[in-house]
Amino acid sequence: MTRLALVALLTAASFAAPAQPPPTVFVGSTPCDEGIRTILAIPQAANAELIEWELTLANAVDNRGTGTYSLRYRFGATRPNQPGLDDDAASLERRGTWRLEPAARRQPAAGVVVLDNGLSLLKVSDTILHALAPDGSLMAGNGGWSYTLSRRDALEASVDTRLAAADSGDPDRTTTRATGETVFGIFDGRTPCQGIARELGVAARPGCWKAKWRLTLFQDANTRQPARYRLEGTLYGSRPREGSWRITRGTPALPDADVYELSRTNGEPAALLLKGDDRVLFFLDARRRPLTGNARNAYTLDRKSSSR
Repeated sequence: MTRLALVALLTAASFAAPAQPPPTVFVGSTPCDEGIRTILAIPQAANAELIEWELTLANAVDNRGTGTYSLRYRFGATRPNQPGLDDDAASLERRGTWRLEPAARRQPAAGVVVLDNGLSLLKVSDTILHALAPDGSLMAGNGGWSYTLSRRDALEASVDTRLAAADSGDPDRTTTRATGETVFGIFDGRTPCQGIARELGVAARPGCWKAKWRLTLFQDANTRQPARYRLEGTLYGSRPREGSWRITRGTPALPDADVYELSRTNGEPAALLLKGDDRVLFFLDARRRPLTGNARNAYTLDRKSSSR
């Protein structure tokens, strides 16, 4: 190659467009409530209780927090005694542009992903997004599903399908819902099973693929300060985990965030939950990083009490 040709090649390379960063894909299963139906153009009369999501965010070349997106979602009735939707579930797809905006004050997030179809999602971490209502509050799910999406390349490993199919599951062993001035809040949800069992130091059956939870936080009736907690569900059988709790501050990425710390008990480590807002909590690992769920369930609990 002549010197002139080499110079021309290097000059052309210096003006070449930068490589397009790979897209990021988030998946999840959420309720199909009235609010999200309006945003996603799902008919209010549709027989649907569940939405299965696949949101692909493509970053702009300049990496300024803007880009294009593709949102595919299926909605419909669930299958009795099986995860997921019926085979005749409807599907829709939306495409457009997105941008990253600053999170509102006191929201524990790196920002808000805003799609041009009216949907906004709180960026809780690099691997978790949570849908926001039109007023900017976090959407609260139900006892079966939350409104959290998880990044596909960071999902918790699935339980072997043969083990899951043979697993007998657990009956509802939660106690009667507490009431009164000593109740700070009650949070329900279903999460993946194996990952949270490891974090809490609890044994789980090999086929356990989801865990049911009820967390009751109690307060002093006079001072309104944190008092004790009761954590019950799949991994605790008929003997709930109980102890004291407190509000601490900060995660590695969010130093001002509120974290609810459930005290160590029976040799088990403390349980940590990030406060999204008054209605939504996210399980954290021992290093105070939000846990990433799977396509069926996230590590999110939703308030079921009208108090506070």
